[in-house]
Amino acid sequence: MTRAEAMTRRLIHAFWRGDDRWIQSVAGEGFTGVGAMRDRLMVGIDEVTASMEDLPHVLITHEEYREVAQDGGMAVVVGRYAVRTDLRERLAFADVRRITAVWHWVDGGLKLQHVHASNAGRPAAGDGRSPMRMAGEAYRYLKVLVSQGDRKDARQVRDAEGRVHLLTLADIVYLEAKGQSAMVHGTSGEFRVHDTLGGTCAKLGLDEEHGFVRVHRSFTVNMLYVVSVGDELLLSTGTTVPVPRRRAAALRRYLAELRADDAG
Repeated sequence: MTRAEAMTRRLIHAFWRGDDRWIQSVAGEGFTGVGAMRDRLMVGIDEVTASMEDLPHVLITHEEYREVAQDGGMAVVVGRYAVRTDLRERLAFADVRRITAVWHWVDGGLKLQHVHASNAGRPAAGDGRSPMRMAGEAYRYLKVLVSQGDRKDARQVRDAEGRVHLLTLADIVYLEAKGQSAMVHGTSGEFRVHDTLGGTCAKLGLDEEHGFVRVHRSFTVNMLYVVSVGDELLLSTGTTVPVPRRRAAALRRYLAELRADDAG
C-alpha cells in the first residue's frame, strides 16, 4: 500500500469515527470536497467536519484503494468500501461507497486537496439510511440486526449475585466459559451466570439464526460485532477472541453470507 493509499484509508476511518481534528490537520489550503448525498455538496473543510456530527457507529469492510495517478507533487487515489451500522445503533443502514482523493505533497507530507465521495451505483432512498437500499444483498444482515434490537423480545437473565438483567440480543457482545459458569460480556458491562456456556446459549436462544456462533469451545460471539476474522476475531468493541485455525474459514464464510459481502 502506497503512502497515499494508506492516507486515504485513514481518511475514511477518521471520517466515520468523527475525528474532525485529524481531518482538519491533513486538509490542504483551498481544500474542496463533494459528498455522497445530494444535499451534501461540501465546498470546504468546515462543511466536511459539520457533516460528521450525526454519523452512526459503523463497521467498515471490503476496503480497496488504488493510487491511479502521480504527477510531480500530486497523487490521486480511488477506492471503495462497504459500510454498515454496528449494534451500538438502533438503525439499520448498509451501503457501498466510492471515493476519489487528491493529495498534494507539501514539505515531505501529504495534504488533502480534494475528495469526492459517492454511492456505488445505488440511488439514495429517503434520507439515505433506508434498509431497502440494499434489500437484495443485505436482507439477512438487516433482518438479524433489527431482530436483535427488538425490545419486545428482551430476555431476563439472572446473574450469580441474584440480580436480574433485561437484555436484547443486541446487548450481548459475546459469552465466555468459566468452568461450570459463563460470563456474559455486554454493551453495558459483564456478569457471571450459574450455568455452562452451552446451557446459557440454549436458554437465551443464542444460535446462528440469530447471529451467534460458538467460535471456540470457550466462546460464543455475536457475529454482528465482528470486524474481521484472522487468527483471532476482532470485535467492534476492540476485544479479540481466539479462533482455532480449523474454524477460521467457516467463520469467514458465515460472516460473508450474513453480511452479503459480495456487495459491490
